[in-house]
Amino acid sequence: MSRLAERAAPLLSWPLAAGVALAFCLFTLRMMAFTDGHRSAPLDDTFIHLQYAKQIARGDYFRYQPGDPPTTGATSLLYVHLLALPALLGLDGMNLLTAAAGLNLFLLYFGLFELYRLTRALYDKEAGIAAVVFCLSSGAFLWGAFSQMEIALFACLLLVTARLYHQWASSGEGFRRLMVAAALLCLVRPEGSILALLLTGCVLAQRLLRERGKEREPWGGRWMLLLPVAAYLFQPALNWLLTGQTTSAGLLAKSEFAPSNPFWWPNVKTSWTHFQHIVLFLLGLSPEAGETLLGLRPQAPRHLLSAYLPPGTLLLFLMATVAIFSRRQWQAFLRSIHPWMFLALGATMAAVATLYCYNDHHWRYLLPLFPLLFVGVAGGLSRIASAFRSRSAPWVFRVLAALFVITQGAHLLFWANQYGQESGIHYKKHFQLAQWIDDHLPEQARIAINDAGILPYASERRFFDLVGLTTRGTTLPFRVGYGALAEYLEQLPDEERFDYYCVFPRWFPSYKNIGLFGEELFSIDDPYTSGYEKKVYRARWDWVGSGDEPKRLSLMPGWNIRDRLDVADLASEAGHDYTLLSGPERKRPADLQANLVYHYAGEDRLDWAVVDAGRQHRGGERFRLRNLDPARPARLILRTADISGIPGRFVATVAVNIDGAFFQQWKLSPNPWRWSEEVLSLPAQLIVRPELEIEVRFLEGEESPFYGSYYYWILQEDEAS
Repeated sequence: MSRLAERAAPLLSWPLAAGVALAFCLFTLRMMAFTDGHRSAPLDDTFIHLQYAKQIARGDYFRYQPGDPPTTGATSLLYVHLLALPALLGLDGMNLLTAAAGLNLFLLYFGLFELYRLTRALYDKEAGIAAVVFCLSSGAFLWGAFSQMEIALFACLLLVTARLYHQWASSGEGFRRLMVAAALLCLVRPEGSILALLLTGCVLAQRLLRERGKEREPWGGRWMLLLPVAAYLFQPALNWLLTGQTTSAGLLAKSEFAPSNPFWWPNVKTSWTHFQHIVLFLLGLSPEAGETLLGLRPQAPRHLLSAYLPPGTLLLFLMATVAIFSRRQWQAFLRSIHPWMFLALGATMAAVATLYCYNDHHWRYLLPLFPLLFVGVAGGLSRIASAFRSRSAPWVFRVLAALFVITQGAHLLFWANQYGQESGIHYKKHFQLAQWIDDHLPEQARIAINDAGILPYASERRFFDLVGLTTRGTTLPFRVGYGALAEYLEQLPDEERFDYYCVFPRWFPSYKNIGLFGEELFSIDDPYTSGYEKKVYRARWDWVGSGDEPKRLSLMPGWNIRDRLDVADLASEAGHDYTLLSGPERKRPADLQANLVYHYAGEDRLDWAVVDAGRQHRGGERFRLRNLDPARPARLILRTADISGIPGRFVATVAVNIDGAFFQQWKLSPNPWRWSEEVLSLPAQLIVRPELEIEVRFLEGEESPFYGSYYYWILQEDEAS
């Protein structure tokens, strides 16, 4: 024990421990104030990690619930395995949450200890102390570190890797430890893989730079360069073994470049806009100010500065990492840690910009970068101070550092209260909702949810994740749109259907109107904010199959359906080689219509209710229809609708190509908020084989901003007829 104490002694810093403990007490006390003394967390996603850890400890490896197939909804592979260690000791429920809090407290302390060592080695002792104080005064970073997400782990490993890299770059020592740290960084988050691979490239480049013009020396252990690469490949390989897909469910659910968005150029433009927002965020500007500077909002912002970072933070980081004044400095720069720091920040910004939820949860995807950012801030302030006389330089640095801390620390209580309030919302809403479910719903009931964390963790009921993080198959339909999700639900086998919905109704704005939600059983709102109520509904399934047959079929005796394409049903689309054609803008699937009906010509009777989903097109679509008899005429039926609801406004014209050759223009005149079925006759000479490739391309005009397609049928007449 004494030997262990001797080894741990160099890692102990009582002032740092006191600072971390005070910060933890502040945030914990504010949480207890909002939860009436109970333990909770500010994010529902925290409990996704805890649930996976609990299941790993039980032997159900990555099975979110007993009996379910494996899923990949936990983004941090390393973090869930660390949480599984206390779960293996029997900790469960709130005790496992407490263990996660203890783990993150240790990671925060050790990460700040490494931050001090790194900054001191790069600059001086005062810069090291300043960087630590910057972190402890950053309410946003502390919110993330105490959220029980992987933020503290990511930040800690990032700092450990950075310090080991600086040690290797300065003295050539610790190469193996550096590669091990980089490999672990790959397993924390996808952004960690990017940083680790960049580091591997920088290490190799530095080695080649130092050997240039010299006789090459033996490089022991160079095979360790493959370790981060192997760790990078391990997670997609594991995903494939578990689910048959290399991409995790989290990335499919959040990336702008997921298969749900097939047009890459609009996604690039969207990601570029996100990147601009991130740059302004790191400059310390408020979202309102940033959007005004980008021209997205014409009005002046109410608050110029951000509650996250002091103004000019990114500029100070750049000043420390890329300021070069001579050729000699340039050579030293290339052989230092600074190129990697600069590339690491830029690459992470670019990676986060590809997420449609890039700024969700208080920019939590960027919070792990704050300590590395503060290393650069301390370096930038040191550079500014060095421009003054030697006697004045230390005082200039101290004054500037104090201003930085005061500007940032002014928001510390705000973030502590934010942490407490969000923890209180989850305890007083989601945990109470889980208790209501346990008390009022049957034990064998299956419940559809859109937040997959607290409810499955706190309740022993079976749940169906509509978002797809923890239930297979729903991720892509959810991303395509809630219309495609309804089409997916329509195809569920009876044994996989659920009995209840427990959701935010605003996430599914048409489901109640069209009858997917049944009787409302319970409702609970946020205790501190209004408008975010969660409701429990009895699920209805009597709408299934209501849109499979065209009404026109009853007016065509002797004609039979040979093939059908249900647009927005991803399985049906895949079976017909369905492809979206690019247009001026990317358009998501059309909104599900509320009790759309067929309107007989010349009659004012609305007696045919159909639930169906489709897509809106500014470009067009291409697909194949099969099972035809060659050399016999056919009829193509399209179900469409006018979602504008304005009579006479929506008249669309499309060009129809058959097997790559133009056939004719087709004028569509759908009814407002009612189904319309348009019929196109195909002559026998066009049907030269059992399969037709049909392309429908929108012809842009003043009257029609787009056209909608919901269902296609192709018919041929019976020989007897």
